[in-house]
Amino acid sequence: MSHAKSAAVTANGMVKANSSVKVKPDKKILKHEQAAYSRLRAEALDALDDFRRCQNNFDFICEDKLIDVCIYDIQKTMSRYEYLVSELKRINGGSR
Repeated sequence: MSHAKSAAVTANGMVKANSSVKVKPDKKILKHEQAAYSRLRAEALDALDDFRRCQNNFDFICEDKLIDVCIYDIQKTMSRYEYLVSELKRINGGSR
């Protein structure tokens, strides 16, 4: 069983990454689907890295205009990551 990392919004509105999503390979997935699944999983991990990079940028920004840009980037990368995880779950037979 492999683990995919996820992120959650805390009560104060901050976004925090954790590793609570577990993705179990399904034997029903065909070989070509396994390759697509592997590529999608790699893309999800890249999206999580992008999300963390955006959070780190936000932590060190001082200018007001750049803060807005960083917030947008965080939301954008979080949405992309959540979409990719939902696609992984769909391919793996899980809920969307």
